[in-house]
Amino acid sequence: MIIFRTIGYGLTIALWLAAGVSNRVLGQHMSAPGETVVCYADNCAHPGFVGPGQKTLEQLTTIAQGRATGSATFILDFFDVPSAGQTAIQRAADIWATLIRSDFPIKISVSWIALDDGVLGSARPASREANFAGAPKRNLWYPIALAERLARQELNADDAYEIIINLNKEFTWYYGTDGKVLPGTHDLLSVALHEIGHGLGLSDTFNSDGGSGSWGWEGRAMVYDYYI
Repeated sequence: MIIFRTIGYGLTIALWLAAGVSNRVLGQHMSAPGETVVCYADNCAHPGFVGPGQKTLEQLTTIAQGRATGSATFILDFFDVPSAGQTAIQRAADIWATLIRSDFPIKISVSWIALDDGVLGSARPASREANFAGAPKRNLWYPIALAERLARQELNADDAYEIIINLNKEFTWYYGTDGKVLPGTHDLLSVALHEIGHGLGLSDTFNSDGGSGSWGWEGRAMVYDYYI
């Protein structure tokens, strides 16, 4: 089962939809590689389907027919992903394109590889940025795609990726986009939606070990942490 913390999800999406911010500089701009988030398989069946609303369905239809684009543009590069899998992953990107706004293409690398046992996939922002011009909060990490949205400019190379996704080729996947997942398979569309969400910034830095908790990277929280 895939669950995002609802409050953090909503407020992070609000950042994607927010109007432009001032181009103030909040200290020295810092950049670091993004941290990988792993999605583990659950061997229990969870029947159920929550479909998109009518407006989203209409938007997805026009996007699929090439008659319109979403409020964000995703460019996907596939590496060894079967063609049926590409269709499901593209559908996931199209859904996200109806939910967020950005003037800058969000480039995603998607690789079909063998991962550890029990791991469906993993994803990370290609980098995380802090104190860039236009950052709403000082000393918080922002995923590169969101940072570019807020900075109103590209912060990495024109051909660089914003999101890195790996999917486990060893699983039996359901490639359909109708929600009618067959027994014994894992829904690729749902997992791709989940992984793209992590790449867009839906992940926290909180950890616990032996009763002790920690948060942050290099002493700074992710923007998602701030809102939960």
